[in-house]
Amino acid sequence: MKPAAIPLALALLAAPLAGNAQFCVASGTTFYALPGTPLCFDSLTLLPTAPLALSGVALAASYTPIAGNGGSSVRRVYDFGSAVLFSGQAGFYVAAGERNGNQLPALQIAYDAGAGFTTTTSSAINIAADYVAYNFNTPTRFRKITAVNAGVVLSVSATEDPILQLSLYPNPVADILYAELSGEVPPGASLTVLDVNGRTILKTPIYQSSISLNLAALPAGMYFVRYADRVHSRSTSISKR
Repeated sequence: MKPAAIPLALALLAAPLAGNAQFCVASGTTFYALPGTPLCFDSLTLLPTAPLALSGVALAASYTPIAGNGGSSVRRVYDFGSAVLFSGQAGFYVAAGERNGNQLPALQIAYDAGAGFTTTTSSAINIAADYVAYNFNTPTRFRKITAVNAGVVLSVSATEDPILQLSLYPNPVADILYAELSGEVPPGASLTVLDVNGRTILKTPIYQSSISLNLAALPAGMYFVRYADRVHSRSTSISKR
């Protein structure tokens, strides 16, 4: 079956991402944006210069900084849940209370597609607007995007992230969904089930490495399961039969 597509000529999505709210595009559905279409999620703005297709993503904002060599990121990290391919300008506002010791004139966009963070060297700063942006002049994959002082190498990558050890099965699921987390369960860990509109259906804390969720009462369709602790956040799509 051909994936459903949402053609877009102009979009301005003022979608706050605080708490559990997310911008979600289920697997099998594609959200298209034409070049020059501004997309705004929370304070993050994407201005593509090539057609942008988003599928199987669940954008979330974290206010926990990413540690690095010589410093840490600002207290604003956006995570798409899976890597996206993007050409154009990406930027966001950084309030004074979110800078985490970083200096606004020295900020550079940093992004991670799964092999480690890359800190850019030619980001543009709008001092008056507290805004930092970077032009991805060639198609670039990233899953996470944040900002940090120039020259700082952020040390946490998606491949090192313990949340990537989360396993969900069976998928598709009819009633009971099992979740297993490798290693020690971090403090504050939880699982949240969301519908495709980002609404929270179920949330439960995690105290042990194995947990089961009873989804029998949910209507058939696509859902997202979000793992989060005090440092990490990631979403995975599941299908309910």
